[in-house]
Amino acid sequence: MLKRCEFHPDLCLLSFVWCDGNGHCSLPPGAYPRNASSSNTGYPLLLSDTNYTIRWQAKNQSLTDVPVQLTWLIDDHSNLHWETNVTGTEFIFNPGEILNSFPTPRSPSTSIGDAWYAASQFPSVISIFRADVNPSRVDGLLGDRSQEFIVQSYQTEEYLSTQVQLEYNKWKFGVGLGVGLGVPFLLALAVLATWLVCKKTMTKSVGKRAEATPQ
Repeated sequence: MLKRCEFHPDLCLLSFVWCDGNGHCSLPPGAYPRNASSSNTGYPLLLSDTNYTIRWQAKNQSLTDVPVQLTWLIDDHSNLHWETNVTGTEFIFNPGEILNSFPTPRSPSTSIGDAWYAASQFPSVISIFRADVNPSRVDGLLGDRSQEFIVQSYQTEEYLSTQVQLEYNKWKFGVGLGVGLGVPFLLALAVLATWLVCKKTMTKSVGKRAEATPQ
């Protein structure tokens, strides 16, 4: 059990909480951090065609017969939401399938294109709470809320993989140049540079001594 869940009397997310209070971050497969720091990933990027498991614990055994309402707050400012009721303690979250289901009863005026745009441009969150509990209390003791993320098309992964390969190729070329065949050349270049600096210094020194010698 996550330490943060000790203070939740009922529902508490066990996934989609990327970083704990001690500055340790961990992302599931198929999620990409925004920052390189291990203590602050920013809001990560999720791929639209990947299945992510949203898990939570439910400690209040007297409420096990009450469904959990899971809501994807895609753009809370424009009230763009998607929701479903879940029995159990986990849900397979496939962002692309959900975005392609728009318009929905909750957002009847939102097209598929609008939903995709919002999910890719604005940080969104997952919230869970008991289906018969006032949603305004989701941030209180009766529900929980994930950390932020954005969603991009699965094709983005191809670009990310290509960039990784390009960086690796640069690194390998640099290692080959600096440690392999390029060592004699670099060593000779370093010796030549040292000799030129020394020669220039000696020339200036001799010139100054000549100027200081009385005629």
